[in-house]
Amino acid sequence: MDTNARRLRPVDRSCGDDSAPAGEKPPVSEIRRLVEKPTYMIGSVHNALVLLTEIRDQGGLRLRDAARELGVAESTAHRLLSTLAYHGFVRQEADRRYVAGPQMGIQPALAGIQRAVRDASLPELDRITRATNETANVMVRTGSLVRTVASVESTRLLRIGSRLGHVTEAHRAAGGRVMLAELDDESIAALDLDSPLPEGFSRVLAMARERGYATSINEVEDGLSSIAVAIHHDGEAVGALVLLLPSTRFPFGAEGRLVKHLAHTVTRIENRLLRDFSS
Repeated sequence: MDTNARRLRPVDRSCGDDSAPAGEKPPVSEIRRLVEKPTYMIGSVHNALVLLTEIRDQGGLRLRDAARELGVAESTAHRLLSTLAYHGFVRQEADRRYVAGPQMGIQPALAGIQRAVRDASLPELDRITRATNETANVMVRTGSLVRTVASVESTRLLRIGSRLGHVTEAHRAAGGRVMLAELDDESIAALDLDSPLPEGFSRVLAMARERGYATSINEVEDGLSSIAVAIHHDGEAVGALVLLLPSTRFPFGAEGRLVKHLAHTVTRIENRLLRDFSS
């Protein structure tokens, strides 16, 4: 897809010696100064954005440093960081530092065929969720990341909640794995990965190619397992249909029933795509 934007003629916005030279952006501090502080600013939103700015600029932030930066208790800073982590804007490293998460800087997902995949999947998600009583998602891939663009939550008391809008590394998620399995080794090696692929990942992809589906057990989150089948259009994997369930309920060695529901639903989604693009 061509993403080149039209070149616009620069506009001369000079208004004296204090402005930035033509063609140059003013520093961030100057941009902030030019925007008046809202009369009724929402403190929690402000604090979350301050944390994101610090994490971006410093490369990472520990809980105590986050609390000190905001002038709040560590428990308050932890709630803010946990919320940002839940939505994929930050993630916690093994050394307990919070660093930028996959949502920071990801390109828009819903363009062209990816939007069509979302639209074609929506009528089918309710059906497979009712049939399996498990949460169903549709994922699309942007480079080395996958994003959930549609989700219907199970009604069970013990269930995985909606992941709509969540972004994660493709090699960790079942939906990402089943799409990566359709790439050759050279294409996978060319992906801009945030972290190295785990040892033996080539075997994971080989198994997904052989079986026609992929699984992920406790790799995106502890206690969360998923199983996915790729959605195709014109011979390419353009998305993935995913069932998410608690790991305690995952049918190890007996995934056939779930795979059958996934495969039948994917066929209906692919037929919808064909009709949409032929009409």
